[in-house]
Formats: sequence, C-alpha cells, structure tokens
Amino acid sequence: MAVMQSYQVNTNAEDLSAIITNITPKKTPLLTALQSTKAHNRIHEVQKDTLDVPVANTNAWLEGQDFVSEDQGMPDRVPTYPQIFRRHPHVSGTQMAIKTVGIKDAYAYQVTKKLKEIAMEIEFAAIQGVGGIGDVNTARYMTGALTWISSNALAGADPEGDPLTEDMFNDLMQAAWEKGGDPDHIYCNGALKRQISSFTAGTTKNVAAGDKKLTAVVDIYEGDFGIQRVVAHRYVPAKVFMALEHDLWAFAWLRKTQHEPLPKTGDAVKGMILAEVALECREEKGNAKYTNVKRAPVAAG
Repeated sequence: MAVMQSYQVNTNAEDLSAIITNITPKKTPLLTALQSTKAHNRIHEVQKDTLDVPVANTNAWLEGQDFVSEDQGMPDRVPTYPQIFRRHPHVSGTQMAIKTVGIKDAYAYQVTKKLKEIAMEIEFAAIQGVGGIGDVNTARYMTGALTWISSNALAGADPEGDPLTEDMFNDLMQAAWEKGGDPDHIYCNGALKRQISSFTAGTTKNVAAGDKKLTAVVDIYEGDFGIQRVVAHRYVPAKVFMALEHDLWAFAWLRKTQHEPLPKTGDAVKGMILAEVALECREEKGNAKYTNVKRAPVAAG
C-alpha cells in the first residue's frame, strides 16, 4: 500500500515565521546628536562674524590722543535651503482586509518603514548634500557638511588615497584649531575608523569602573587639540573623514517629520510622510575634512 507523503499534499498549512528581519543599517548619528532649530522660510540664513585677530602688539596710544575712525565689521548672511523629503504609503483595500503574518496593519507597517527611510535620507543629505536654491521647476537641495566645509580641507596627493597617519590626523585638527575651532566628533567609514583605532601616541583606551575588560575599539581620541569622539558612519564616502564641532551645526526644520493621511480616491488607503529641513552651518571654519586618505596596508606577518 502506497504511503501518502507530504510532497503529495496540497492542503498542508504554510509554516511562515511571524518574525520579520530587516538588517538595513538605520542609525542616524547626526540626526540624533545635533540640535534642532526652527526655519521660517524656504531660504534659511545664519549670520556669522569674526573678530580682528592681533598679529602684532600695535594697539597703544598716546595720552589724550584724539579719536580715530576705524573699520566697523558687520555679520555676513549665509543661506541654506530646506529640502522637502517625502514618502508615500499606499495599500489597497483588499490587502488591508487580508490576514497577514507578523503584520497587524499593512498600512501602519508601511508608515513605520517610510518614517525610518526618511530619517536615513535626511542623514545622507546632511553629509553628502550638494545644496541648491531651487525654482518652480527644480527641487531645493540641502547643503551637507562635506559641501559646507571649505576652509580646512586637506587632501592626500594620491587620488587612490594616501595611508592615513596620526600626523595627518593632527594636521587637520590643527588647521581647525588655528581658525578658532575645536572639533569634538570625527565621522568616517569603517576602514578609516580601524586606521584611527591603530593610532597609539594619542589614543586613550579607558575602562569604566564596572567593566572588567579593555577593548581594542577606540571611540575617543585625545591628542594635542582636545578630545574627539570617533564615529563610524556608513554614509561618509570612502577615503574621507570629517571633523565636526557639534555646537556649530543644527537641523533647521521648516516642517518636522509628519504623517498626513490623504483622502481616498479609490479602493486604497494612502498618505504622505513629509519633512522639510536644512542643515544649518553656523561657522564652517570650525570644522575640517580630509579627502584622498585610506587605511594603511596591513604588513604581512
């Protein structure tokens, strides 16, 4: 007598796990760490000014000497442009009625996903955005940190990347320091994070009081120009690292991230996730970037 095997049966219930796994990187260090401020127009401007820095001891006067007219400096206005970010959840009425595994509400699930996607897109633009004022036919684009930084921009001689050394790292910190900056965060990709972790002269590997082991990961670099937190960031391009002073940056929100349900125009539920925001750079001279650098080759052992 033939045995009925599972391969011959079409009515067996599906075995589908209710756990949904998504390993897409979704951390947004800048969006999380930088302060927020309010924008009030499609062009958001900041004011920056400088003091006359003495280069010689010349401010000395005779007793009773008469008033002398001198130059009076006023702040410069620096514009930036809030970019409109949008995502559009849209789920059919049929799918809303179908029982699903691991998802109670298909539309709510899409809203949650798209909120995270917009956060990631804002983070990406805040690093790599090229900026653009826009017009009636062209969207506005946020200016990202790498585009903002120009005064302290060093580059390796080899377009393929010079091996990053500790001296090169400190040269960049010194460039920002000499212009009045005190960078407190370094953002770089994973390879350069490993390279910075290999520095020995200025690195301090501290162990918390309750911790029993010392790890090899260097999240804090303490050198001649202060302390910097080193953050591995997936959106910083290869062969680039940037040094930011967080107090000199903010996200200027014309419209905070929001979900707007839209009227039904058919047999579906739809809405819009919306944010309008610019990256405010209060003074780019306090920050720095190094391009054309890479992790040094590992010596054969």
